[in-house]
Amino acid sequence: MYFRPLRRLEVLEYLVGAGANIEARNLQGATPLHSAASSDKSGSSTALLLYAGARFDVVDVEGWTPLHTAAAFANTVAMQHLLNAGADLHVRDVNGFTPADLAEGALVKLLGP
Repeated sequence: MYFRPLRRLEVLEYLVGAGANIEARNLQGATPLHSAASSDKSGSSTALLLYAGARFDVVDVEGWTPLHTAAAFANTVAMQHLLNAGADLHVRDVNGFTPADLAEGALVKLLGP
């Protein structure tokens, strides 16, 4: 079996079309939009979930919105989708960090010393 890059998106499209709960949470309180924001570098899953009505202002147990998650993973495409949808760049998590704070840290790690 070989990896098909679009397979994940195809499965997500099927689940959304079948009426899956796009606001379901894991044990950390994260939603599918949090997951997409951390791992979907193309932004396709993030865009699909937002189009399907996923809430961009929902927070997990750490107070992270999907924008915090995208920022922490330096996922600029997902960040742009979330900001275009109206996500708040200045909302603070339980430690007082904004998505901008997390983005700065992620970019410093990415660029290195």
